[in-house]
Amino acid sequence: MKKFLFLSVFFVLFSCQKDGFVSVKLVYRQVDGCTWMLQKSDGSLLEPLNLDQFVTNPQEGQRVWVKINPKPVMSICMMGETVEITALKN
Repeated sequence: MKKFLFLSVFFVLFSCQKDGFVSVKLVYRQVDGCTWMLQKSDGSLLEPLNLDQFVTNPQEGQRVWVKINPKPVMSICMMGETVEITALKN
């Protein structure tokens, strides 16, 4: 049982992060100023301030790897933590 728990935790930790990159899914939310959001594997949302600098034609459900920095700024969206993307790979 302990081995199974260890392997489960190991898989979750290392499947979601790779070299500082986090796996996210692009989701479209058209609510009060929101547009494209990043959804992490735990379901939490991130509001990227500069997604358009990295993705020119976003697709609903598209999975990408991103490096992000939290940017605590005011947003009318308020659906998730505001972040700045510093790197992105497919």
